[in-house]
Amino acid sequence: MAQKKSYNRWWLILTIALISVPVLLFFGFGGFVGGEEFSPDDFTRRQFRYNVMPLFKITLRGIQYEDTTPVFEQSLSSDGLIGKARPVKQWDLVSDFRSDPDSPDFDAGLLCNVLDIRDSNNESVWIKWNDDHPELAKAFWPIIADMARRGLYIELSSIMIKGIGLQKEGRDKYLEFVNESSTNALNQLGNQKFVDGEIEEAMRIFSRSIEISPTKDAYIGRAKCYHSLGDATKSEDDEKAAETIVE
Repeated sequence: MAQKKSYNRWWLILTIALISVPVLLFFGFGGFVGGEEFSPDDFTRRQFRYNVMPLFKITLRGIQYEDTTPVFEQSLSSDGLIGKARPVKQWDLVSDFRSDPDSPDFDAGLLCNVLDIRDSNNESVWIKWNDDHPELAKAFWPIIADMARRGLYIELSSIMIKGIGLQKEGRDKYLEFVNESSTNALNQLGNQKFVDGEIEEAMRIFSRSIEISPTKDAYIGRAKCYHSLGDATKSEDDEKAAETIVE
């Protein structure tokens, strides 16, 4: 009888172990999240990781960061090509291993993928691009940065991809493409912000579009903003400016 009790005890211990180990693993590691973020303010990147116990939401490991900014992106900031970062930087998700990689939450990853393109020598294609087109780079990167800060990652990635392998004789035509594509994207965003009631932000977007390349759509859009904000004089001025543009 004592032997049978001992046998049953071991089976009980084994059963508890088989149940408890997966449970402990689930609660101990099931809430672990890691990924990468991108800041459009200064084109820095950082990896993050944290662990929150599932169901109970108890923090087992607070969020930790590690800078992963590539050399090229560091040079964009140090060379003054993308402006200065705000005091409190914006961070957009590039990836995390718990979510669908095709989620629109990860649109910043599109830009990072383009920035990561390398040549046959495993060097960034953009380093040589800036060296080959220094004057174009001064106009190009501020536009890309502005679009990134407004979340236009899909549109700017298409613009950038078309510029890879750009030759000297194609610079003027490519800049026209950049200006046209960026202003179209900004104008669409400005119209959406206007519809959403974000009038002042819409006005700033249309103003930036006009700085890049004055278009009828941008002037009309900004005129609507001024009118909504009660500035009839500026609204009329933009309407007149729109009439002078032949597209």
